Amino acid sequence: MDINKMMTPRLMSAAGFVSCGATVADVGTDHAYIPIWLVKNGVCPGAVAMDINQGPILRAEENIRKFGLETKIRTKLSDGLAALEPNEADTVVIAGMGGILINQILENAAHLYSSIKHYVLQPMTAIEETRKFLEQNGFFIQDECLAKEENKIYTIMSVVRGQMRIEKEIHYYIGEKLIENRDPLLSELLDGKMYELGRAIASLQFAKGEEAAQKQEWFLFLRNEMNKIKEACTLW
Repeated sequence: MDINKMMTPRLMSAAGFVSCGATVADVGTDHAYIPIWLVKNGVCPGAVAMDINQGPILRAEENIRKFGLETKIRTKLSDGLAALEPNEADTVVIAGMGGILINQILENAAHLYSSIKHYVLQPMTAIEETRKFLEQNGFFIQDECLAKEENKIYTIMSVVRGQMRIEKEIHYYIGEKLIENRDPLLSELLDGKMYELGRAIASLQFAKGEEAAQKQEWFLFLRNEMNKIKEACTLW
């Protein structure tokens, strides 16, 4: 079993944000691929693989045994970060969950804010809601990147405790760091989002009422802002 073959671009991008020497708690670990890769490659001395369901924990334990890492990677049955003790880890990875669920996990883990120094987040949905939550709850997005698997593009965030203010509404939807970094997948991400907005606008074309008009106006605004970023991409 080659752990490198198990790591998809999305998982590799999340692992790539983990600092050397960190002790990681991987929430929703499933097969424990991220902790195994981090420990096997000498990035982390140890890790905690966590999941709310027994099935993923059993799969994780089987994979950990295959790589002979039982003394370095522990498993914990846990609802989010509830079972993690203070100072048991200094870095948290939450990848492959919806943005609203990620927000709830972070909100319920206030007892760990002083001991967790770094968060790597990869929301599958509601990314704008996660950015809003981070801004409103004392988190700072220090970096972002994109990863592509098949036809989908995913956003991965590197987050620490700190104050931030997102100045432009569009940056809740398209992270400012992605623009600053000139992420090579940004143009493709924008194409996909503008296509989705176009479909949403078309579906409201014959809708009546103030709410429908407000939605259409909002979607048009977002598409216009994304198009401005897209035009800037062509100048890079």
